[in-house]
Amino acid sequence: MGADPANEGLKKALADATGAAAAAAAEYEAAENDELHQAARKGHAALIPSLLAEPGLDANTPNRDGQTPLHYAAWEGHTDCLQLLLDADANVNATNTSGQTPLHLAAWYGKDDAVEWLIARKADANAPDSAGETALHHATRSSRLSTCRLLLEAGCKALTKSSGGQMAFNIADDCCPLSTCKHDDIADLLEPWMEKEAAAAEAAAAAEASVVGLAKIPKGTVVTVRGLQSATEHNGK
Repeated sequence: MGADPANEGLKKALADATGAAAAAAAEYEAAENDELHQAARKGHAALIPSLLAEPGLDANTPNRDGQTPLHYAAWEGHTDCLQLLLDADANVNATNTSGQTPLHLAAWYGKDDAVEWLIARKADANAPDSAGETALHHATRSSRLSTCRLLLEAGCKALTKSSGGQMAFNIADDCCPLSTCKHDDIADLLEPWMEKEAAAAEAAAAAEASVVGLAKIPKGTVVTVRGLQSATEHNGK
């Protein structure tokens, strides 16, 4: 039996539409991003050194959305491109128009290798975006358990609240209980880190109160150990 002409016509129309969409996407990409952005986004690490040597191309040049080449390399998880760009003095904490750093994007997309690279090159793990969210908020929202663990181990604060008053735990805890995502696991991961941070903050506050108490003791006063303990306990209440 021969091919159905109607089906063949449909296939051709779909192919033409696909080709037109690809051409439009390529045209948009070329208009939005210079060659360095495109190479970083597509993982063409071999092209980056020669592109960096061309006049007008710079590792820190943003596109219309504020994305630098480093944002794209982090977004896609191209660690070889990350290394080349960082070695060319790319700003590891550059922000796009939403206040997001490359680390925010790597965290959202669960690019753990990129997260590790960025942190090793002094990315600010606690940098807030324009909504006050850190990379940990982003990793939690997109259900990236291993990424959350990496960020916490790198010093990202579990108790940080966004502009809307949400901690990463709130995002995880608000997830639908019928969801198959890893938000419950992330909530379990976050709890001991939150407790540890809260205990550290309480200890720091107590230590500060003790210092204030000592400062209030008149100069020349003889202070016994028992009296000092009593005074600092009183000032810490």
